[in-house]
Amino acid sequence: MATMLKSTKNVNLIEFKNGVKTEKINDTVLIMQSIIPYSIRDELNVSSSTKLVFWTLFHYNLIPSFMPIDGLRNIHHNSKIFKKIYYYLNKSFYDIFLDFIINLQKKSSLFFMDSSTFFITNNFLSLDISKPKILPICVDLSKKEKRISRENSINICWVGRIEDFKTSILNFCLLEAYSFANKTKYKINFHIVGYGKDKNRIKSSTKKNQYFTPFFVDSMDVNSTKNFLLKNIDLVMSMGTAALDSGKLGIPTVLLDASYKKIPKNYKFKWLYESDGSNVARFIENKEFENNNHSIDQIIYAYFKESDYLGLKCREYVEKNHSTKVVAENLLKYTDSSQFTWGEINDKLLKKSFFRKVYEKKRNKNI
Repeated sequence: MATMLKSTKNVNLIEFKNGVKTEKINDTVLIMQSIIPYSIRDELNVSSSTKLVFWTLFHYNLIPSFMPIDGLRNIHHNSKIFKKIYYYLNKSFYDIFLDFIINLQKKSSLFFMDSSTFFITNNFLSLDISKPKILPICVDLSKKEKRISRENSINICWVGRIEDFKTSILNFCLLEAYSFANKTKYKINFHIVGYGKDKNRIKSSTKKNQYFTPFFVDSMDVNSTKNFLLKNIDLVMSMGTAALDSGKLGIPTVLLDASYKKIPKNYKFKWLYESDGSNVARFIENKEFENNNHSIDQIIYAYFKESDYLGLKCREYVEKNHSTKVVAENLLKYTDSSQFTWGEINDKLLKKSFFRKVYEKKRNKNI
């Protein structure tokens, strides 16, 4: 991306190099993915008067933890006891941090990508934010292209990483699709496009027979993925940007939810266009199973009956809620009203704990 931006008109690229202070950032609005202040890289050289905006693009961006290691972090995020222990061990930091978040909100400098991200942040930190600024993730809309129609089988596709909070839902989709194929004797080809530490585990545990065939495909660049989907795929099951990328092509897309835990059998699917207008990656909660729409049978039978209609609805949803034009207009409107400045960050929030220093030292060795 940096290489592309160098030649873009009206863009001044400030290059980032490990261990080297950046060029001074002045007279601008600095938009960052929301982050615990002590995680901000020391190389950033920002003037105190620069406006600062935090855009929360992941549910746990603003949730402190002892160390950002998956196992420990997940326990902390999902355990009330762990949360209390952390609070009492870090009370002075926690109180200052909450004041920081509240101040960001009051000064119109805190955005959330969707209501799910806001809900988790608001609840975990025991905030009382009533009117959050929701700014969804966006994708460039391409012109609608003709898809190749197929008969006698259905080609389903997952696009995305195969690790972390995505593994459980992918495994659930494979099991459900296999069960449908085995029960109805209708042939399903399930394509898994992606990489991740759990890929081999998923590959070895996925069932197959004459009616259900899994294909594992290495990750591809954006254009190759687009062409692959248009030429080979009937139905996509994914989350986040991957779901938007298939939806904008007019491919019927099922929007999946995230979870670190095993997916309960009563989980139900939903179409991308059935999202509320911003949520593209919710974390699963028990209350969501009751009215969470469709079984795998209903999804596939709906595809057989009205695939063109479903593809059109998915594309219309992306255009209305996640197009670059729509999101950019709201971004400019929101940042115009932002008032928080870099100099208002309490120095105590930037101080790294012993555990954080250990983690960063290990991380930097791997860069």
